[in-house]
Amino acid sequence: MSVPIKRDFQTLLPRKHWRRATLSRSVLSVLTAATAFLAVIGTTPTLAQQDDLFEREELTGDWGGERTRLENAGITPALNYTADPAANPVGGERQGADYAGVLYGSTRFDFEKLFGARGWSALVSASWAHGRDLSSDTIGNFFIVQEVFSGRTFRLSELYVEKSLFDKKLDIAAGRIAIGDDFGTMKPFTYYMNAGVGHHALTIIENVPGWTTLPDTQWGARGHLDLQNGFQLTVGTYNADPSVKDASNGGLDFSFRPGLGVLTFAQASYSWNRTPSGNALPGEIILGGFGDSSKYAALADSSDETYGNYGFYAFGHQQLTREAASVNQGLTGWAAVTVTPDQTINEVPIGLFGGLIYQGLFPGRDEDSTAFGLFYTAFSEDLEDQNFEIAMELNHRFQIAPWLYVMPSAQYIINPNGQSDIHDAGVIGFELSIDF
Repeated sequence: MSVPIKRDFQTLLPRKHWRRATLSRSVLSVLTAATAFLAVIGTTPTLAQQDDLFEREELTGDWGGERTRLENAGITPALNYTADPAANPVGGERQGADYAGVLYGSTRFDFEKLFGARGWSALVSASWAHGRDLSSDTIGNFFIVQEVFSGRTFRLSELYVEKSLFDKKLDIAAGRIAIGDDFGTMKPFTYYMNAGVGHHALTIIENVPGWTTLPDTQWGARGHLDLQNGFQLTVGTYNADPSVKDASNGGLDFSFRPGLGVLTFAQASYSWNRTPSGNALPGEIILGGFGDSSKYAALADSSDETYGNYGFYAFGHQQLTREAASVNQGLTGWAAVTVTPDQTINEVPIGLFGGLIYQGLFPGRDEDSTAFGLFYTAFSEDLEDQNFEIAMELNHRFQIAPWLYVMPSAQYIINPNGQSDIHDAGVIGFELSIDF
């Protein structure tokens, strides 16, 4: 029996009750967002008239100096909106289009500046996620084609304190934390619209119900040690409560349920040539693993339950070429592998990923990036009629300003959800991101 892949955000409604997305509704959403964006620029004199509009770090600038005064006082606010409109004109279970977006806001409090508490800080964040998921609505595939989709809800996200020690070599945090902020991620993952590596390796996330990525968080604590010679070590332990992803509580259920399980992570990394010079090109390798004491149901028989799960991952990236004009311009290659070996409980026990990213490929577009990615997963042998899925993506990110990019993307999904009865799908779309 083949089993449809379960998204960690799909506790909102059973899939069979989801309404089919329509192209007109998605186009209307895009036009509404674009109209609102243009209205902000056009009707606000401080935005429309200042010469540094496309040089500043945020769209709204320094607020007449108020942002800088707040940061100097120890309060650093941030607000970002990211959207992923997409359509599959061919293939999948049927054709359609969807729009997904998320508004994410955070404030960091520097307690040393505010109260004289050296090395102490705190972070509070919240998000408003909206839209629909094209992969579930019309394609029926595993590698989600809109990485920004995280349900349809307003949610309190992060709420934790941090302590920096030993000249910032050691950093400790405790509270409500997104596990994916510290584990299972690397910088090249942020250059894709497909969620196969949409900031994190999806093949880990799908196998571990307690794993959280923004906007979801778990009670936990983590420590990060930077030896400042290229070596870094991060360890963390977290509550493994899958109900934190329930959209109905809005992130306001602060229950601590260690009886449901504990997730423990460890990750080591080594980076070289972090300060590029001469012909030396930067790179990094990341090795990590996790253990989970939670209860898992067998894929072949859900009444057969067991405790415990584990897995490993290895990531790496290396700059391969450099243009003479800039240390940042050039070609970078990357690769990743994830393994969660127990096929009786893990739907996707292996994931293989790789890609190339070129910054400044076209003359005069030094901050743009062009990326190609290839993502593969094999499904558990206990899932009948499901074998493998492959996703490919080619995109180009136009970095219009430090606070704005638009990234057209073309994707192709081979053997969706590992099922031969679903046609290979072509996907077109773009990602828009604005830092306010």
